[in-house]
Amino acid sequence: MIEPWRLHSRVPGHTEDTMIMETEIEAYRRDGWVVPQAFRLDEDELGRLADATERVLADNPEILPDRMINTHLDGGAPYGIRGQMAIHDIAHDRRILDLAQAVMG
Repeated sequence: MIEPWRLHSRVPGHTEDTMIMETEIEAYRRDGWVVPQAFRLDEDELGRLADATERVLADNPEILPDRMINTHLDGGAPYGIRGQMAIHDIAHDRRILDLAQAVMG
């Protein structure tokens, strides 16, 4: 049995800690993706991520949007993307890493 991971819920109206559900872990293993229902970035985090995404697109006009990889790195391979630290910060957020560890084992 997989241990559920306790996370602070960001779902409006929920104040107690909630878990990534076993059914969500099973869905990831079956489908290859899952959207944990108890986790949400807050408005400030979403705003920073949206702004960073717009900056990456503006700072890399020579790179097609479907080629934008490693946007969390400045000078990221293979295209030398001029990335944004805000994307790096979200990609390395402990809450997200804990969720990834929960579903990947």
